[in-house]
Amino acid sequence: MMRRLVAVLFVLLWAGGAVAADQPSNITGLFLTTKYAGLTVKAGETTTVDLALRNFKLPPQSLTVSVPDVANGWKATILGGGQPVTAVQVAPDSEERLQLRLEPPAGIGKGEYRFTVEAKSPQHDEKLPITLTIGEELPAKLKLTTNFPALRGTATTSFKYRVTVTNDSGRDATINFSADAPKNFQVSFTEAYGSQQITSIPIEAGKSKVTAAEMTASANGEEPEQAAPTAEEVAADPQYEQVAARESSGEEVASGTASPPVPSEASTEGSPE
Repeated sequence: MMRRLVAVLFVLLWAGGAVAADQPSNITGLFLTTKYAGLTVKAGETTTVDLALRNFKLPPQSLTVSVPDVANGWKATILGGGQPVTAVQVAPDSEERLQLRLEPPAGIGKGEYRFTVEAKSPQHDEKLPITLTIGEELPAKLKLTTNFPALRGTATTSFKYRVTVTNDSGRDATINFSADAPKNFQVSFTEAYGSQQITSIPIEAGKSKVTAAEMTASANGEEPEQAAPTAEEVAADPQYEQVAARESSGEEVASGTASPPVPSEASTEGSPE
């Protein structure tokens, strides 16, 4: 009986907490917000900042939107639905999403550049400061990892590796694949769950993609010079395959030596496109 009472009390407490969590907030007002009020950007590039106008428990609000304070030489435009806008209406308990596009002047140098976005009506005047810093961009860094860095097999074995490529730089990049394999071996790259061969793949900044690298013996009737080596053999002999991930510009940004066809892990620094 006691256990049943405890269980009933627990359910009631949980239900009470759930109801309290579902209660509407006591916040009332109009707010102009952004996730990132301060950003570091590359010189010469146009920057877009996401904005939101939120109406909590107020009647429909019609506001003019502008950028009264603009850094010297810059061009600032407020966009709504991809088009320049000067006014917006926000329904009760809803939000309207806008964008602030900032275009720098030619020859802009390093430094901090300040802007102010304003949403104004007869009853409200909301201002949002934005700061852009032009400075050093994060260095490029690519990382390659594979599930099994060393495999063995016969002359007819097809060696297949899952290769995870991580773009640890601050920019999106197009990664090019190439391989230097031992004599009588051929290497191809595909998407992880597809059969279409690829030579490059785009990867967003901070993201990873899984690909597959497959190595097969040449179909010329000759015995390959060796089977896929162990990690110890690879370390002792530089002839084994080096798989490199390069930018589309051709500059090598990640490479490593490992058993065919990929290194277990390799990374270096460069500048992705």
